[in-house]
Amino acid sequence: MINTSVLEGVVNLAFDKNSKNQAKAAQECIAQTNLELMQEGIFPFRLGIQDMGLVTNSNDIYWETLRELKKVFDPKNIINPGRYNLI
Repeated sequence: MINTSVLEGVVNLAFDKNSKNQAKAAQECIAQTNLELMQEGIFPFRLGIQDMGLVTNSNDIYWETLRELKKVFDPKNIINPGRYNLI
C-alpha cells in the first residue's frame, strides 16, 4: 500500500520469450488484465508502449493538449517516444 487509495503491484508472467506464440499470449494476458482492472476503476501506473492505446484517447482534450505540448517541448520526439502521448 502506498496510501489508503493507492496500491502498487507487480505482475510477472513466466513464458518462453523465444516462442512467438507464448510472447503474444503474455502480451494479450497483460492487455486483458489491464482492461478488466480499468473497468473496475483501477488504473495502471505504467504501461508498455504496446498498450498505450488503452489509456490515450485522441477525442479527449487532455490527450490533445499533451500532444500539442509534446510538439512544442520535444519536437524531435526524443523523450519517451510512443509513451503517454498521441504522437
